[in-house]
Amino acid sequence: MFDPAEIQRLILAGLPCEHVHVESDDGTHFHATVVSAAFAGLSRVRQHKAVYDTLGALLGNEIHALQLATYTPAAEPPQGGRAPLGGAVSDSPQRAGANVGGTNSPDAWQQARQDS
Repeated sequence: MFDPAEIQRLILAGLPCEHVHVESDDGTHFHATVVSAAFAGLSRVRQHKAVYDTLGALLGNEIHALQLATYTPAAEPPQGGRAPLGGAVSDSPQRAGANVGGTNSPDAWQQARQDS
């Protein structure tokens, strides 16, 4: 099993983010919400690729699946949204446990890799 806090740490280390929230109920399938000004002007595929690049070889190995919701600070969704799964972590205490539904699939991840 892989710790959602480690995924959060890797994303924060590799990408300037205003907010990162990662959760999992089984330690291999994850959902992450990432808010970054670096996403401005990028397509959704490029935003997701930027996040995937922070995780490298862990994707498809320790991290079997990662569903992403990416936003710029101007487009950040309101708090609340989807109820958290178990094992949630957040970089900001006022947002701990808050999350929104993701917009990605494994097919989109493959497309992001091909677009690079």
